[in-house]
Amino acid sequence: FPFNYFNELIPFGILVVPVFCTAFSTLSTPSISVEGKTLWILKSLPIKPYEIFKAKLNLHAYYCLVPSLIFVMLLGILCKESPLSILAMVIGIIAWTYLTAYFGLFIGTIRANLV
Repeated sequence: FPFNYFNELIPFGILVVPVFCTAFSTLSTPSISVEGKTLWILKSLPIKPYEIFKAKLNLHAYYCLVPSLIFVMLLGILCKESPLSILAMVIGIIAWTYLTAYFGLFIGTIRANLV
């Protein structure tokens, strides 16, 4: 039973942990619902709505992306993965984090608590 086949699955295994942690950290979803009752305050500010949503996305990215990137890079180096494999894992975690941030923002705006 050769173990060489499992060496190709190591980057996937490294990427699974931060993907699950990021998927359960939905910081952008409740941030819209919390502001539902005070939405008129946000509308009265001289700020574009895009800037408010961008700030919520950046908050999600900072709290989820930074630890995930550190985890992926350190574990990739410890497992002696190739730089191309580490780069692919970094790109994958960045894409996944922003996908969950945008999806959370989408769900938060659809189901906002405006009462």
